[in-house]
Amino acid sequence: MLRKWLSIGADFELVFPRDKFNNSTGLAIKPFARFYALNRPEWRLYFESGGGLVYFFDEFPTSNDRDSRLGTRLNGITKYGLGSEVNITSKTYLLAGVRHLHISNGNTSGVERNPSHDSNGFFIGFSYNL
Repeated sequence: MLRKWLSIGADFELVFPRDKFNNSTGLAIKPFARFYALNRPEWRLYFESGGGLVYFFDEFPTSNDRDSRLGTRLNGITKYGLGSEVNITSKTYLLAGVRHLHISNGNTSGVERNPSHDSNGFFIGFSYNL
């Protein structure tokens, strides 16, 4: 926590994109900032935004019926969303919320290898305050 209404940190995540074209797993690190609309001693409601890198075990995204381009294993990832933290102990929290993700390699391998991917979804997690 930098202020009562602001914190910064980093997420270390497993990412599981699944649809009728993609079935991959990735490892991501994403620095973020959280802005707290409500900050109570036992729980908090926040808006978050951040971005970082994600490495997929398969090339992502794959070609589909709307775009024949094939993505890459290393991509950038950005996020924004709403979430809540609920205290377990003074240093540990449960997280839950909804967020939007954008995944793209930023044309680092050329436009023919940058189909990008956008998705919305729910998340749950565990946080430890150092």
